[in-house]
Amino acid sequence: MEVTTIDDYVATMNIEPKAMKIDIEGFELYGLQGAKTTLDRYHPYLCIDIHEDVKTGKSSLLGVQPFLEALGYDVQMKEHTLFCTPQGAE
Repeated sequence: MEVTTIDDYVATMNIEPKAMKIDIEGFELYGLQGAKTTLDRYHPYLCIDIHEDVKTGKSSLLGVQPFLEALGYDVQMKEHTLFCTPQGAE
């Protein structure tokens, strides 16, 4: 199975994402780390299903929330889904 980062995919496909849905079963933080340039450049809206982190066994929210807030996102958790809005967006 071939894998790539979101940053590499966005650059290769020459796209400007406006929104992203992420459901990667405990790999949320690691996927977002591979999207840092994309998130910083395009500030897409995000909808992320939150699961237990595959390495720590704790909620991936513990790493995801501060990571996204540092990139300028407002986050709101509803049940197991994290809704992320770029700060200043309407």
